Amino acid sequence: MGPPAKPVSLKLLAPHLGLSPTDVSLVLNNSPRARSIPQSTKERIREAARVFNYRPNFYARYLSGKRSFTVSVMIPEISEGYGSSVLSAIESRLAREGYLHFVASHRWSAELIEETPRLLMERGVEGFILVNMPLEHRLPVPVVNIGGRKKLRGVTNLVLDNHRAGWLALHHLAHLGHQEIAFFKGHPESADTEDRWRG
Repeated sequence: MGPPAKPVSLKLLAPHLGLSPTDVSLVLNNSPRARSIPQSTKERIREAARVFNYRPNFYARYLSGKRSFTVSVMIPEISEGYGSSVLSAIESRLAREGYLHFVASHRWSAELIEETPRLLMERGVEGFILVNMPLEHRLPVPVVNIGGRKKLRGVTNLVLDNHRAGWLALHHLAHLGHQEIAFFKGHPESADTEDRWRG
């Protein structure tokens, strides 16, 4: 008998596997509590979910835990090389963790920097990952700011050691025999342009 045309529910999938709905849910939602479930069982659950086109009911997850499992990534420009490479890594990790994400670019606009987080929170965003964004005040949700400098409650800043990075880059180029070296300072609005320049 082939898989049904429509996605099946967790309550139908679990009896088919001979497992409890809780165990199936733990595996499909990548819960830390699924560590105690044997790997062969996890693979069987994931294969059945694929064959039967099972999709988690995020609306039910929201109702039960008041969670949207949605975050926003804000970057200056989506097409900019540094931002896009960081975004690619973020997207991969969020997908593995079962999170949906919105991507927004602020283009260094003070109005967008101020208003976009509010609009996204109104749509259920639970947290933000900011890339090179000058955040002036705290938000009522968790925030990770890559390249952020301002110390704000509830904001985790990931700051590069530009002095060390500059030394390593110059040491490497000198070791290769280069003596005439150009440095591109970067966008003047960038949160850490001046720090990179000093480094």
